[in-house]
Amino acid sequence: MQDAERLRRGLVMASTDLRADIVGRARDLWAKIGPDFPGESGVFRANEEWQEWFLTRHKGHACAVVDPATGACRLYEHRPVACRLYGHLIQIGEEVQTICRYCFQGATTTEIDGSRVNVPVSAVDQGGLAGGETLISWVLATSES
Repeated sequence: MQDAERLRRGLVMASTDLRADIVGRARDLWAKIGPDFPGESGVFRANEEWQEWFLTRHKGHACAVVDPATGACRLYEHRPVACRLYGHLIQIGEEVQTICRYCFQGATTTEIDGSRVNVPVSAVDQGGLAGGETLISWVLATSES
């Protein structure tokens, strides 16, 4: 829940117009994906198969915090841990994570591969985050605007 609190702090610090835009976009997104959400209060509580199904079904939706014009995160300093890790070429065991297209604009395949970070499976907490993983759209959609 530290991620949720960090996002909420960033939202409070944002300008009134930015805050209204982010919350509005988050509420629109949550209205689309919320009925399928396998959990309660924006925290995944379902088994891994349901979580995977949900994330696959809704992977095409843009994050409410991302600026539609530039692709930049508008709460960058307050982004969750998953966002801080996302984008880099990270390999955990045999699984290679998806890179962020904004992080590697103009980079060659060799340059991208040269940035690879290998994380041993033993270094990853297999139990998940304490209390479950929180969805950004739920945190922001339920924040006071």
